[in-house]
This record gives sequence, C-alpha cells and structure tokens, in this order.
Amino acid sequence: NSGWRIQPAGRQIPLGTVPMSSALTRDGKYMLALNGGYDPPSISVIDTSTAREISRTPVPDAWLGMAFSPDERHLWVGGGSKACLYEFSFSTGGELKMVRTLPLMEGAPGPRDFIGDVAVSPSGLLYAADVFNNRILVADPKSGKVTAKLQTGRRPYQIVFAPDGKSFFVTSWADGTLYQHETDNGYRMNAVRLGAHPTGVVLSDRKVDTAPGEEAPGWTFRLFVAAANTNNVYVVGVNGTNAQLI
Repeated sequence: NSGWRIQPAGRQIPLGTVPMSSALTRDGKYMLALNGGYDPPSISVIDTSTAREISRTPVPDAWLGMAFSPDERHLWVGGGSKACLYEFSFSTGGELKMVRTLPLMEGAPGPRDFIGDVAVSPSGLLYAADVFNNRILVADPKSGKVTAKLQTGRRPYQIVFAPDGKSFFVTSWADGTLYQHETDNGYRMNAVRLGAHPTGVVLSDRKVDTAPGEEAPGWTFRLFVAAANTNNVYVVGVNGTNAQLI
C-alpha cells in the first residue's frame, strides 16, 4: 500500500458490472450503457442532464454490441452466446422495452456461435460480428433473415461504417489488424497492421486546419483505434480505397 490516493475526474455514475459499450442519442439527452460483466447482462439508461441512471433493463445474454436504428426508436443488441440479435423499443421519454429476438444461426447455437458487436448500415441492414467463426453476418431487420455471411479477420471485435456507407471497418482482435471491406459484397479492400489486440474504434471526419501554403492532409477521415495489449491508440487516415497509419 503506497498510501497514494486517486481523485477521479468529473462525476462518477454507478452502473452494472463491466460496461462494455455505450450509445448516446443525437440530442444528447440519454446515454445507454451495456453492462456485460459477471452479473447478468443489462442495459442502463442514463439521463445526461442529471447524470443519473433512470432504469436498468435485463438482457438474456450480451457482451459488446449495441446500436440505435437510424430513427433511434429501436435499439439492437448482440446476443452473445445466444447467437442472436435482440430488438428493443426506445421511447422519447427514455423507456426501453424488449420487443423481438432475431436468431442468426440455423438451429440451436453451437459452442463457437457468439455474437459480439452490431452496427447498422446506412441502408438499415444489421451487421453483426460472429466472433469465433471470423465473419460478419448481415441481417435484414424487416424479414428477420440473414442475407449474407462475410469473412473477415480472426476474432472480429468492432464494426464501424465509413461516412459514405460504401465500406466498413472491422478490428481483428487476434490478427492485430484493422480490415476494410466493401459494404455490398464484403470484398476486403485494405488491411492495416496495428498493435496487439485492437478493440474500440472512433471515426472522426473533422477537418484539420492548415497554415497558408501548407499542404492539406491526404485523407478524408480518420479512425482512432485502441490496441488493448499495447496501451496505444493508433490513427489511421482513410481516403477512398486507401487506408494507412498516419
């Protein structure tokens, strides 16, 4: 015991065990946190104006994936070992209710069937990480059917769509690599080697100010990728079909 004390920055909001992901409504009124730790999984709804948890909704199983529909009236959650997607309704008053289960496997899930992250494409299709089968499953929320199975790197972790929606990025936890795929057919466009165990990704399309006469950067947006086993954040610049560390 060193006797040192750490004073946390800002206000602390108690949640469930191991909050794995979060989603903020566009108006900034609510933040949802997916608790995927050793306690039964749940989703916390937080009122940002008071910084208080106003409800906690149980989920049969979950780990990482959580994404709003484009109109924010629905929330999709990756079902972990249940190998499915859960659909919740979300009201303007912050009320969350489960309404449907969308199975992603034919028959009962096997020991290698585990759904992690989930992302919604600009066209409204659901892209889910089938973690141990090293692929992305594409599902139509209207029909409830899987429409495509796209191979990617080993242990896909997080899925992020490019601003134009024509491609998406996947961090490969086991390969230490960020992959870029075409949205329509899953064709692998790029592979950028990073550090060990890349996980979370944040996309920024903020323009960088340049001094008079200074050449503008050769990318249209950037990805900030955390690599868990290195304690580093890698910055990848993307311009069309070109993605590289910057």
